[in-house]
Amino acid sequence: MNLNPATDFIYGLIGMGASLAGFFIWGLALKKKLVDSISGTVGSVGKDLFGNSFKSAVSEVGSKVPLATNLLLLGIISLLVLFGALWLLGNWKGQVKMGWKEIVTYLGTMQLPFGAAYAAAAILAFLSLKLSLLLVAVGLLTALLMTCFGAQEIYQYSKEQRFAQYGMSMALYAVIVLVASNILLKDAFSSLILP
Repeated sequence: MNLNPATDFIYGLIGMGASLAGFFIWGLALKKKLVDSISGTVGSVGKDLFGNSFKSAVSEVGSKVPLATNLLLLGIISLLVLFGALWLLGNWKGQVKMGWKEIVTYLGTMQLPFGAAYAAAAILAFLSLKLSLLLVAVGLLTALLMTCFGAQEIYQYSKEQRFAQYGMSMALYAVIVLVASNILLKDAFSSLILP
């Protein structure tokens, strides 16, 4: 919160980039784990019926699924929507008005530790997929809450406005991200069935 947007804007971009890179790495690990799991399960059944080439065919089809890329797009959309919603609501209801450069500097820098959390979840995916998904879910919710708290600080919301700010920004964020994730992830999984 003590950064100067005129000189420290790059730190906001680095924070956002680290978060997205960690999320993308987790998407790659998730895809690898899912493809290995599916090809192992289906491959053992198919091997008895069709021979060894069936497992490699399943693995090849799975490698073409754009899951990691679509998760990266979802991450970009998610950050843009969240920052945009907080910027619009802050300039409408907040006591201090800010430009987009200030929002990227302050809120973008806050995303830096989450890149490390998502990268840790990528490593964890090879040990336990459930724990990896849990770590990502906790990271996403924590990032959302911290970013909303950060927006409250920089826009200096009054106590009466805080509940409305949380409700409106999270509702707008949830609707847009759910629609985007439905489109992007449905596309990723449908490519598995319809190559």
